[in-house]
Amino acid sequence: MIDIDYNEIISSFNSKKEKYQLNLGQKKAIENNINRIDKRINKLVENNQDLLLVDTLLKQTADFSREQASQQIKSIVTSCLKLVFNNDLEFEIELSQLRGKNSAEFFILEKQDDNIYKYKIQDSRGEE
Repeated sequence: MIDIDYNEIISSFNSKKEKYQLNLGQKKAIENNINRIDKRINKLVENNQDLLLVDTLLKQTADFSREQASQQIKSIVTSCLKLVFNNDLEFEIELSQLRGKNSAEFFILEKQDDNIYKYKIQDSRGEE
């Protein structure tokens, strides 16, 4: 017959039960870490979306401010040019953005006999 040692079976069962309990505890700890990390990721994604919206808003505000300032400067300088030179001169600013950097070019528009001449500031009125 088969000789069965119940103490050995009980000992083996208890050993495997302890190992199972240990692995179950590790599994729960890992699941808790995953849940905590998922919550953190979701929070970071929401924060990133908020920052993207703020960045867009700031860029739009800066563009609007730049355009408003440009219009005011155009108006003031054009008035001064007309006053000083008694000609139909206009000051023009062309705003541009190249590789994320803003730049501006300045021009003088001169109207003569239905023709409009456009000069860069450096080239107009005799500067070398």
